[in-house]
This record gives sequence, structure tokens and C-alpha cells, in this order.
Amino acid sequence: MKKNRKDDFYDWLKIQPAPSEEESKAMYSAIDTAIVKCTKVIRNHSMPAADGTKEAEYNAWIDENWLTIGKAYYYRRDYEKALKNFQFVKRFFQKDPSKYLSELWIAKIYIEENRLTEALTILDELQQTALEQKEKSFIQKLFKSKKNSGADEEVKPEMSETIQFEIYKTRADLYLRKHQADEAIFPLTMAVKKCKVKREKTRLSYILGQLYQSVNQIDSAKIAFKNAISPAAFYDVSFNAKLNCAILGTSDKDIRALEKMLRDEKNAEYKDQIFYAKAQLEQSRFNVSMAKVYYTMSAFYSTKNKRQKALSYEKLGDISYAEKSYVNAQKYYDSCATTMPENYPNGELIRSKASKLANLVAAIEIAMYEDSVQRIAKMDEKTQTAFIKNVIKQLKEEAQQRKELEAAKLRALQDQAEAGSQVGAGDKWVFNNPKLKQEGFNEFRKQWGDRKKRG
Repeated sequence: MKKNRKDDFYDWLKIQPAPSEEESKAMYSAIDTAIVKCTKVIRNHSMPAADGTKEAEYNAWIDENWLTIGKAYYYRRDYEKALKNFQFVKRFFQKDPSKYLSELWIAKIYIEENRLTEALTILDELQQTALEQKEKSFIQKLFKSKKNSGADEEVKPEMSETIQFEIYKTRADLYLRKHQADEAIFPLTMAVKKCKVKREKTRLSYILGQLYQSVNQIDSAKIAFKNAISPAAFYDVSFNAKLNCAILGTSDKDIRALEKMLRDEKNAEYKDQIFYAKAQLEQSRFNVSMAKVYYTMSAFYSTKNKRQKALSYEKLGDISYAEKSYVNAQKYYDSCATTMPENYPNGELIRSKASKLANLVAAIEIAMYEDSVQRIAKMDEKTQTAFIKNVIKQLKEEAQQRKELEAAKLRALQDQAEAGSQVGAGDKWVFNNPKLKQEGFNEFRKQWGDRKKRG
């Protein structure tokens, strides 16, 4: 599930993504097998206390089996059965660290059921226990004594660093579900510090960078994103961390970093995002003209990423509207509305802008057409001829530019195919590979429509 899941880097990444119904159904076979096996272990190997109560269990692995069954039901999205298993462990394994794990998973179930207040109460109690044990350990080290402060003090199982890490991570996940970025920063920072797995640590660092960015703590965000750049990270996490680092900067070094990413063949399919990042950087430096160029390039190279294409058109629309170029603004907003996916943020607002500007643009275009025709009609014959020659020259230049862009796009498609080609795909050169050649033709027709051959 974790390997096949695609993160949405246009939004906050999920700290603890639970499986969807489709993902859960794909795991039913493995989940049910795990439940059957663990149930068999409990039935055949459980060794409860001699008096028949379950206050003591002499097989040290039974609680793990109960926990595994609970987790299996959790990933099966059968939260009622999962909850019963975890509550059983919490009740009958009071002197084992499994007690803390069961409470933690109960909190996770409450989060999925949107019972956030109950989940937070459990996490507060677990965190208080961790704090008390830390203080107790400090006092014992200070006085070099392992004796309890009171003879009748309740003996609690020790809470490991791994459990504390999971508590902080779950707490950060809860605040993120509530869209409280400022509250999620501290527990997520602690989770990053306690995380032992490098790949997970880089992902959590990236999310931490997103949270800092959302509360406008730019320096802290850059540090967090830099910590997410690592060979141990998933490539998409490391790539987007590099992008964000460059976007948050304004120096020539940041520009060179984006240029280097643009030249890297591994990033062939991400050119649209890199150009978008370059546009944002230029816009932050108040270089609007170059920002418009890079937003246009981003839209041009967005052949599969509809979200990115729509974002680029929206930015171009915003710039044109700010410049009172309403004709261009309407066309860009209309392109955004046509391209954007269903879950695009502010989708209705974009459609509304395009619709409201349409009538104004129609009137402006009529006025512009009439003004230009009347202006040309008033010219003498010599001036008209020179004007027509200049128009023909401009049309030829525009045609040449389109031709160069088409060639660049074809090269990008070829680089993208080579970067993502699989074993047995055959010759990687586009014109020797029928599959890649057909993909190129399809992309060309999609962008420019059918063109008739000239004799």
C-alpha cells in the first residue's frame, strides 16, 4: 500500500495515511490470513494464570498476536472489531508496553472516525506518562538510585523511544487533520528527532517544511526541506524538497539549482514543475516578464499533469488581470477551467472569473477589431503595403517559434520516455520505437490538432 500510494505534493502530505476502501480491498487476502494465523497462535499457545483469570499471561508473545489482529482489522477498515482487540489488550496487559501500543492504536481509530477530542485525550495521557518516566529516570540518575520514591507506587511498564515517536507522530497527524499547522509543528519536530528510519525521517522533514511554510517561518522551512534532501528519501520527496528550497530563496544560487535540475535527465517528466518553480522565484524577485515566460513554458510542458497545467494558466491569468489585460486574463482563466481536474482548489472561482470576463472580452475584441480595420483603411497605399509585410514577417516568426517549441516538446517526450522506460521496451530512440513514436504523435495531435500534409 505504501509503495503504490502516490502523494499529492500540491497539498500537505499525510503523516499517517490510512488505506482507502479500494486499497483495503486489495489487501483482504493478506489481512485475513494474518488474522487466522494469529488467532491460531492465541488458541494453541496462550498460557493464562492458573486461577482462570486473564490478569497474567505467561506466554510473552500473546499480546503481540492480539495487537496484530487489531492492526489487521484497522487496515481492513473494520474499526469496530479493531477497537475491541485493542481494548482487550489495554485491559489485560497492564504491566506490558503493549498497553501503550493498544492505547495509541485506539487513538488512531478515533482519528479515522473523526472522534478527535477523544483521541487527543488518550494522546495527552500517553505523553504525560512519558514525561513522568523521563523525570523519574532523571531523578534516579541524579541520586544514582533505582529505588522507587514510594513503596506502594504503581509499577508502570517502560515506554520505549519507538512508542514515544509514534505518539508524537500521531499527535501531529491529529492536528494536521484539524488544519492546525501551528499546533502540529512541535509534535512533528519531536517525531523527526526520534525517528530511526532514514526514509521516513526525510518524509516527515518534508511535511515539517510544509507546515513552517504555511505559517510563514521561511528560514525554518528551508532547513526542514534541506533535511528532506537525501539519497535515502523517495525520489519525489527529495525532488520536491529541492524545488521548495529554490522557491523560498531569491539568490542566483537558487536559480542555478533549478537550472541544474532542468538539465538532469531524471527530471524530464518534471520540467513543467521546474519551470513553474522558476516562475515563482522570478515573481518573488519582481521580475514579472520572466515569470510570465516560465509560467508559459510550464503550461507548455505539462502533458500529463493537469493540476500543474491549470496552476500555470491560473498564475498567467492573475498576472494579466493585475496588468488590466482582460482579454488575455479571460483566455488564461478559461484554459485553466478547461484543464483543471475535479478536485482543483478554487475551481468554481476560476470558472466564475472566466465567465464574467467573457462578455467584457467580446466587447473589447469587437472594439479592437473595428479600430484596427479603420486605422488600416485610413493608411495610404504605401503604408498599407509596409504594414502587411510587417504582419507577414511576424506570422513567420511566430510559426518558427512554434516549430522550435514543438521540436523541444518532442525532445522532452523522448527524454521522458527514456527516463521511465522499462526493461524489454526495445530501442529507446523515439523514431525506432513504434510505441514511443505513436505517443509522440498523440501528444502532438492533442496540442495542435490534425494537420494536413502539403504536396
